Amino acid sequence: MNGRRFDQERVEVRYDHLPLEILQPPAHARAVVLDLATRGRHVGYLPGAGDDVAAALEEMGYEITSLTGADLTPERLSRLDAVVIGIRAFNVRTDLAENLPALFAYVETGGTVIAQYNTLDGLPENWLPPFQLRLSRDRVTDEHATVTILAPAHPVLTTPNRITAADDGPRVRRSRREAAHERRARGAARQGLLRLHLLVMVPPASRSGPGRVSAVRESRLARQVTLSPGADERTASEPPEVPGFRTWRGLYVFVFGWFVLVVILLTAFTVIFS
Repeated sequence: MNGRRFDQERVEVRYDHLPLEILQPPAHARAVVLDLATRGRHVGYLPGAGDDVAAALEEMGYEITSLTGADLTPERLSRLDAVVIGIRAFNVRTDLAENLPALFAYVETGGTVIAQYNTLDGLPENWLPPFQLRLSRDRVTDEHATVTILAPAHPVLTTPNRITAADDGPRVRRSRREAAHERRARGAARQGLLRLHLLVMVPPASRSGPGRVSAVRESRLARQVTLSPGADERTASEPPEVPGFRTWRGLYVFVFGWFVLVVILLTAFTVIFS
């Protein structure tokens, strides 16, 4: 432009709890050619905290209808091919809980509902009955974490477009929050489709203690499986991560000594100034 070359993009990191940050990484564009197949046409969207899913669906050719809790009626839902619940909708909306039975009935009659992630903030205990989903703080957020497809033949991964390991990209942000250990009395209410792998560094054991092997946590969308049980639990044979102390016994003696000294000083001051 006017004899000058501009090859950097402008990225603003703007949050209420952070000072404004301006990033200028090298600019690039990625073009992807897809032979994209779609099923259905009318999709209802329950907005959450904010995302671009509805706009992306419109670009795919779907007709999007924004829904409120009052719209979750059998008559209204019967006109839709699918319903998508926005990110953190259960955290920021108060009109969903009392209208969910109609949404469950829609699913039981063959409807499709996709719920995006929620956090623990303000989430009631039975926020999505009858599945009894319970979230935890355990998660994998490494964008380079390995993703394993557990059920490659599942319709979610094959219809109408096939998703394989070749579709995985290194810049995709992977985040998995553990969802529930409970199961329905009639059997499993869900099936794990993907697994995220996160290497966990385990402190080396002391020479006198038993050998330890680094643990690998395999986190699923539906549950977490941990290899080497107890690998995250600290044992007395491991040195404390406190400068100047090689053993836990030495640390305990130091803390106890300070406690005794404080008690003696307080007693002395009480006698002197009483």
